[in-house]
Amino acid sequence: NEDVLRFQREAALMSRLRHPNIIAFHELGLYRPETPDGTAVVGGYYIVMEVAQGHDLKESLTKGGRKRLDFFFELGLQVSAALEYTHAKNIIHRDIKPQNIIIERSNDSEGGLLVKVLDFGIALLGDLDLYSDDQSTTDVAGTPLYMAPENSKFLDAPIDHRADLYSLGCMLYEVLAGKPPFSGSTREKLAREHAQAVAESLTVLRPDIPDVVNDIVMKLMAKHPKDRYQTAFGLHVDLQRVKKMINSDRSRKQRFILGRYDRLNILPSSIPMVGRTEDFETLVSNYSAIAKDTGRSRLVVVRGAGGTGKTRLMKEFRGYLAKNKIRYISTSFSRHENNLPFNALANGFNEYLIH
Repeated sequence: NEDVLRFQREAALMSRLRHPNIIAFHELGLYRPETPDGTAVVGGYYIVMEVAQGHDLKESLTKGGRKRLDFFFELGLQVSAALEYTHAKNIIHRDIKPQNIIIERSNDSEGGLLVKVLDFGIALLGDLDLYSDDQSTTDVAGTPLYMAPENSKFLDAPIDHRADLYSLGCMLYEVLAGKPPFSGSTREKLAREHAQAVAESLTVLRPDIPDVVNDIVMKLMAKHPKDRYQTAFGLHVDLQRVKKMINSDRSRKQRFILGRYDRLNILPSSIPMVGRTEDFETLVSNYSAIAKDTGRSRLVVVRGAGGTGKTRLMKEFRGYLAKNKIRYISTSFSRHENNLPFNALANGFNEYLIH
């Protein structure tokens, strides 16, 4: 059943996420009710998640209209923090929109906003270890009002984590303008507008909006992924700096360069692996040996100082396994996620189940 698979997939993805700006996942279960005579009947799966104490952004926009700059910054900073975290785990949300953003009141002394992202039902495992222009990820996903141009037939470009940043740009535009950037009457018209039309400047709609804020939103909504922010981190830093600049007396006089800290530190996949051919052949020969004798196992340890190509070597080996339709489980152990027993092993099995 496709719905059940999506349900299980969402649970597997969310079980990997622990972040203050993401609705927490607790449990996936199967409910099997019994009749009075003790006979089991058809039940269903359920997910137990954190209870949201606020309301979604869509409701807030419908009732209150466009928002103040301080709301814009709080929202942008917290959603970009959530996306930075999920993208680092190779997870692309694919449906960032007001309905999937919960606004709560935080419990700190200042009583500010607490923003949480939810609904990873159509999320996708991307490939940020080694950035590629491979367009094998072509599933159309998302909501038309916030859908990146590369999700349509009107733009031939890779679909990756930058589609989330485009959707975030559309949402931030709506927060300040009180309306989405495009409003075509059909799905196809909307897709064409996202790919070809230019959204009205926020500074025209609202003269109180500083040019630099408009520039940030427009950069997020650039048509081609290469012209957008490349990382949620780069966006997050810019939002922090601009917020601080606007709050200073010199905000109108300062010149701001967008994306100064926005770097996608990943090599193109077209660059071949260099200097590790012998090591790669050792991995392949060890695999071939145990494939012929399934009753035996081997431990192969890849050692080396940082920056010597261990990650690239293992990625090349995973590519070899995938190309030959060999099933494998891959995971990593991080000192930053060492508070849960067997967490790395669980993540490996989760990723295997998702695929």
